[in-house]
Amino acid sequence: MGVGGVGPEVDARPPGGSVRRVTGLATAWAELGVPLQRCLELAHRTLRAGGLACGSVLTDAAGVVVAEGRNRAYDPPGGDGALQGNPLAHAELNALAEIPTGRDLGDCVLWSSQQPCSMCRAAAEFVGVGGVRYLAVRLVEDQALAHDDLPTALSPRWPEFVVAAERRGRRLG
Repeated sequence: MGVGGVGPEVDARPPGGSVRRVTGLATAWAELGVPLQRCLELAHRTLRAGGLACGSVLTDAAGVVVAEGRNRAYDPPGGDGALQGNPLAHAELNALAEIPTGRDLGDCVLWSSQQPCSMCRAAAEFVGVGGVRYLAVRLVEDQALAHDDLPTALSPRWPEFVVAAERRGRRLG
């Protein structure tokens, strides 16, 4: 799959940042790969339930999905998510909550249908996730920008997210 390298947060665009036109929905879906497909399926499930469309999965070093979560902030109590019905019930936190304490996540990647918020990024770093990848970029809060202004306006405002594996001198392949 054409996803950028691990290190600072990366989005799921092909290397070089260019967006390649894909003919046909089936081809585009297949090229996403299993982690992003599952993120979008979970986001769709959340949207159908009346919540904010976000889905997240955690993959191991082999790329196998080992945990998943969806945004459950607006779900009524009683569902199967670790967090639900409160403002902390983000997709990424629900995915991370499925992992037992003590598991080394340095070779794992947290995938999301959209760029994780600062709370979710901090949680990923806190538990030692080796990388974070996402499909859609979040717009800057508190500021409406014209489309042409986005690249220059965003880069100086967003903090760099250094993943735990990079700090330990490890790189994921």
